[in-house]
Amino acid sequence: MPRKRRGLLEWITPVGSFRRAAESIAEAKQSVKEALASSRVKPARVEDLDERDVRRITDARQRFEVMYQMHGWTEAELREQLRAVRATKVTAQALAGVAFVATLGAVFLVQPLMLMIVVPLGGSVTVLCAAQAFRYALWETQIVERSFVDAKTFLAMPDFWRRFIG
Repeated sequence: MPRKRRGLLEWITPVGSFRRAAESIAEAKQSVKEALASSRVKPARVEDLDERDVRRITDARQRFEVMYQMHGWTEAELREQLRAVRATKVTAQALAGVAFVATLGAVFLVQPLMLMIVVPLGGSVTVLCAAQAFRYALWETQIVERSFVDAKTFLAMPDFWRRFIG
């Protein structure tokens, strides 16, 4: 898709940003359509597959097992990865808690002018740490279940909070 030349006013106003975002979304939509139109792969031999073929496997458990075999992982390596993911998740949760408590404490201890800096910064750190904890909880679930679970499915699990906190 050829790009047209844009004027200075379009680059510095929100209209130009929205137009560029819409073009990017249209390109992404087209590439997704092309990817979905391609044929589904039934792996005959793991050695014959490459990364693009593995992504076309629709069954999440089968895709995990193919990746497991393709990379030559062992059960010991998977256990070590699970231990590292759990430790990182707990660290991210602890940092989110500390940032949240520190931000609340700053509300009572810091001068009102400094709150304009401290509260957004503390809130951002809290949200980022919570997002990382979610990410590592998702990875932990994928390793335990031996299946590629997407974020929506992970959120819909009945034991989501046990997996996220525990």
